[in-house]
Amino acid sequence: MHIGTNLNNTPSGIRCCCSDQNCEVAKQSKTSIETLNKKISHLTEQLKMNARDLEFISVSDDKCLYYTGISSFKTVQHLFNYLKDNISQPHCNFTKEQVFVMTLTKLRLNHQFQTLAYDYKVCPNTISKYFHRTLEIIDRCLGYALEMPDKNVLSNHTPKRFKDQFGDRRILIIDCFEVRSETPENPKAAVSHFSNYKKSETTKFLISICPDGNIAFISPGYGGRCSDKKIVQDSGILNYIEAGDVIIADKGFDIADLVESKGAILNIPLFLINKRQFRPAEIEKNRQVTKLRIHVERCIAGLKNKFLIISQIIPVGLLVRFENDKNIVDLVARVCCILYNFNPSIIK
Repeated sequence: MHIGTNLNNTPSGIRCCCSDQNCEVAKQSKTSIETLNKKISHLTEQLKMNARDLEFISVSDDKCLYYTGISSFKTVQHLFNYLKDNISQPHCNFTKEQVFVMTLTKLRLNHQFQTLAYDYKVCPNTISKYFHRTLEIIDRCLGYALEMPDKNVLSNHTPKRFKDQFGDRRILIIDCFEVRSETPENPKAAVSHFSNYKKSETTKFLISICPDGNIAFISPGYGGRCSDKKIVQDSGILNYIEAGDVIIADKGFDIADLVESKGAILNIPLFLINKRQFRPAEIEKNRQVTKLRIHVERCIAGLKNKFLIISQIIPVGLLVRFENDKNIVDLVARVCCILYNFNPSIIK
């Protein structure tokens, strides 16, 4: 036998040590592994989607805004890191991150508890319990974001258009807004909630914003029949008004005596009483007041747009008392205002 010639009379050289059949099996195995890896990757992504935690909303700020009402994911992450030690560890297959995101989602989109229960694979009672607990935690730990600012602090953040008209005075813009609610079973409560303005049962809130666009005060909810003046008297906002402050409001606020008793100035559009028309100076004054007061209406519109829970019909269940004798709708409104203040201001 000569060197370079094999037993099968084939040309000399090196051949594959395995048969063609074995090569085909190896290729199929490689293809199967790649397919399995793709399936694992897909299932992993699906698991992340089903988790609905912080990673679920971290894809983009637009997605974060849609599910939470807060325009920046970094802000949501910072808020969770600040609150997580106060959020109790759930006793079921529910993480702290999920509890936090679920609460923001409920405020933002106003999904029913049953819908959220399907999303998080827990029972509706669990969703309800942790939603209300987390509301109280946010209110307790982040309540500083809804405080009346000191005069010096507010002066540093007052836009030029306000300073040009009122100087360094502290300025508060107030207004009331109503949210339609279900009819309470109690006849007396039903009558107190009927609003002549909306021609239906409503819950009414007094809101105050600063010139920089942040919300500084939100009252408890009142029946829609309650007058603006009564809410101003009862809500506690007068405790924050000091001598020299300027209060900007709509014509419906007949509160000059209340404001002046605090040494403050009420600035509202003039009434056309016993006159055929306004003088040019009066028209200009009304125009200036309206230009500044419109920001509180923009704020209310933004608040309702970001948190549907206070723009859609309020169920009777939110009007009843909860733990610690708190009214649920009051807590919901406060937390929505707190979270609203963590968004960019509507006033440049």
